[in-house]
Amino acid sequence: MRQGQGAPDDRQISIRDDLSVPLGVLKQGALRTARGQKIAYIVDIAYHQASIEKAIALARDADQLFIEAPFLEVDVDFAARSRHLTARQAGDIARCAHVARLIPFHFSARYRERENELLCEAETAFSAGSACGSILYTDPARFPQDLGADFKFIWTLFIRSVP
Repeated sequence: MRQGQGAPDDRQISIRDDLSVPLGVLKQGALRTARGQKIAYIVDIAYHQASIEKAIALARDADQLFIEAPFLEVDVDFAARSRHLTARQAGDIARCAHVARLIPFHFSARYRERENELLCEAETAFSAGSACGSILYTDPARFPQDLGADFKFIWTLFIRSVP
């Protein structure tokens, strides 16, 4: 056992030959305990009820959410056919998941000179005060019947130093 590992707070720890201090004092002044970060990453997701519910659960309370926002809301029908989100939908998911920071990315090349519009649309939805239940409705006629799995690719990464 290293000096102090698992020891009580009153155990004396030698700092140098002429100085020792209680472990509890060292813990207070020398150690800092901090929680880790939860980072969620969501791409290639179809905007339908099951996908949205899973995405919200996956990203819930994340410190950072990286989420695709390839299309503007004006192109919602195209986004649905290609099984991608609009920037507004990405912002809604982030808001409902109560994430601390939204990082939209994976913008369609059709908006090459209009990235700020995508960012603004996502941020506006993320900051909105509307009820989250309202985003879970989608028109099933917009989606092909062969969706299969809810996600092509969705995952999350947790980095935790202290629970």
